[in-house]
Amino acid sequence: MSSERVDCRRKADDARQRAAQATEPFMKSAYEKVAEHWMLLARLDSLVHDETITKPPSKPGPLRVKCNRRCPILSSPHVAA
Repeated sequence: MSSERVDCRRKADDARQRAAQATEPFMKSAYEKVAEHWMLLARLDSLVHDETITKPPSKPGPLRVKCNRRCPILSSPHVAA
Protein backbone atom coordinates (compact mmCIF):
# COMPACT_ATOMS: atom_id res chain seq x y z
CA MET A 1 0.00 0.00 0.00
CA SER A 2 1.40 3.38 -0.96
CA SER A 3 2.33 5.90 1.69
CA GLU A 4 -0.07 8.43 0.12
CA ARG A 5 -2.95 5.98 0.51
CA VAL A 6 -1.98 5.31 4.14
CA ASP A 7 -1.87 9.06 4.82
CA CYS A 8 -5.30 9.58 3.24
CA ARG A 9 -6.83 6.79 5.32
CA ARG A 10 -5.19 8.11 8.47
CA LYS A 11 -6.59 11.58 7.81
CA ALA A 12 -10.02 10.08 7.12
CA ASP A 13 -9.91 8.28 10.48
CA ASP A 14 -8.89 11.51 12.18
CA ALA A 15 -11.78 13.37 10.56
CA ARG A 16 -14.22 10.62 11.64
CA GLN A 17 -12.97 10.89 15.23
CA ARG A 18 -13.41 14.65 15.16
CA ALA A 19 -16.91 14.19 13.75
CA ALA A 20 -17.76 11.86 16.62
CA GLN A 21 -16.49 14.42 19.14
CA ALA A 22 -18.20 17.42 17.51
CA THR A 23 -21.17 18.84 19.38
CA GLU A 24 -22.50 21.14 16.67
CA PRO A 25 -24.35 19.41 13.81
CA PHE A 26 -22.67 21.66 11.23
CA MET A 27 -19.18 20.71 12.43
CA LYS A 28 -20.09 17.03 12.67
CA SER A 29 -21.38 17.07 9.10
CA ALA A 30 -18.32 18.97 7.86
CA TYR A 31 -15.88 16.48 9.43
CA GLU A 32 -17.86 13.55 8.02
CA LYS A 33 -17.64 15.10 4.56
CA VAL A 34 -13.90 15.64 4.99
CA ALA A 35 -13.54 11.96 5.95
CA GLU A 36 -15.46 10.92 2.82
CA HIS A 37 -13.17 13.02 0.65
CA TRP A 38 -10.00 11.58 2.20
CA MET A 39 -11.32 8.06 1.59
CA LEU A 40 -12.14 8.99 -2.00
CA LEU A 41 -8.57 10.16 -2.50
CA ALA A 42 -7.29 6.89 -1.04
CA ARG A 43 -9.48 4.91 -3.44
CA LEU A 44 -8.39 7.00 -6.41
CA ASP A 45 -4.75 6.47 -5.49
CA SER A 46 -5.44 2.75 -5.31
CA LEU A 47 -7.11 2.72 -8.73
CA VAL A 48 -4.35 4.73 -10.36
CA HIS A 49 -1.67 2.58 -8.75
CA ASP A 50 -3.40 -0.67 -9.76
CA GLU A 51 -3.95 0.52 -13.33
CA THR A 52 -0.32 1.46 -13.81
CA ILE A 53 0.77 -1.97 -12.54
CA THR A 54 -1.69 -4.07 -14.57
CA LYS A 55 -1.66 -2.04 -17.76
CA PRO A 56 1.70 -2.06 -19.52
CA PRO A 57 2.66 1.16 -21.24
CA SER A 58 1.60 1.16 -24.85
CA LYS A 59 4.44 1.16 -27.32
CA PRO A 60 3.41 2.65 -30.62
CA GLY A 61 5.01 1.11 -33.66
CA PRO A 62 7.22 3.13 -35.96
CA LEU A 63 5.39 5.66 -38.07
CA ARG A 64 6.04 5.01 -41.71
CA VAL A 65 4.64 7.29 -44.35
CA LYS A 66 5.22 6.83 -48.04
CA CYS A 67 6.15 9.93 -49.91
CA ASN A 68 5.71 10.42 -53.65
CA ARG A 69 8.69 12.75 -53.88
CA ARG A 70 12.05 11.63 -55.11
CA CYS A 71 14.75 11.77 -52.51
CA PRO A 72 17.41 14.21 -53.82
CA ILE A 73 20.19 12.22 -52.19
CA LEU A 74 19.11 8.72 -53.15
CA SER A 75 17.23 9.62 -56.37
CA SER A 76 14.42 7.25 -55.47
CA PRO A 77 11.11 7.40 -53.60
CA HIS A 78 11.79 7.39 -49.88
CA VAL A 79 9.94 6.41 -46.77
CA ALA A 80 9.76 9.03 -44.03
CA ALA A 81 10.44 7.67 -40.58
